[in-house]
Amino acid sequence: MSFEAVAVSDHGRIIEVNSNFSKMFGYDDLELKTMRVTDFHPPEARDLVECMNLSEQTLYEAICLRKDGSRFAAEIHGRAMPYVGRHLRVTAIRDISLSPAAVNSSR
Repeated sequence: MSFEAVAVSDHGRIIEVNSNFSKMFGYDDLELKTMRVTDFHPPEARDLVECMNLSEQTLYEAICLRKDGSRFAAEIHGRAMPYVGRHLRVTAIRDISLSPAAVNSSR
């Protein structure tokens, strides 16, 4: 079982997510299927996310945005995958706002 939020997108449009993604961001499955990858990031992070989404494989940190408007730091690992003539992207997102390093540095 993965503790990461995982999403599959097609040219930036969400087509599938795991249950951790729904829990992490606070959206239900029907809402998620109408959203774009950039909808989960504040405006100041969207250019970075769009740029990274064009790469074959990426690992980066960015600020993510939940449905309730709260923000959190995340490690994002994405990989492009051709599938039945489509260019899909699988992305794993890990909330690092409560990582041991973050907790220790705040003490």
